[in-house]
Amino acid sequence: MRGPGRVNKERGEAMLLFYYEKNRLRAFVDDDGAWFVAADVAVALGYRDSPNMLRRFSKNEVRWFKVQGRRGVHDARAVSARALIGLAFRSRSERSEGFYRWLLDEVLDVELRKDARERAREEALNM
Repeated sequence: MRGPGRVNKERGEAMLLFYYEKNRLRAFVDDDGAWFVAADVAVALGYRDSPNMLRRFSKNEVRWFKVQGRRGVHDARAVSARALIGLAFRSRSERSEGFYRWLLDEVLDVELRKDARERAREEALNM
């Protein structure tokens, strides 16, 4: 596992908020891709705790980072978007099927469309 990183707003790594049912999922994008806060994912998928859930991931799918919480800055773990999709797809719980569909339909679809619009805007400016 990599050492703690920091969500750097100057580099465009601001926290993104998503909601699945009544569960808040915090995420950010950095140079290595999209990452979701492990504790939020564990709650959404019905795991007892995030360490229990994280045992299913390889070292390169989990990383530490610093996050601003109610009590100040603290270290937290995040899982890669790719690993999260795999977990939701492989899981047999009733919650995971709905979560998997939500992840593909809402989160990834919205982010892909947003990315496509930004690329088109950049190309138009560079012409």
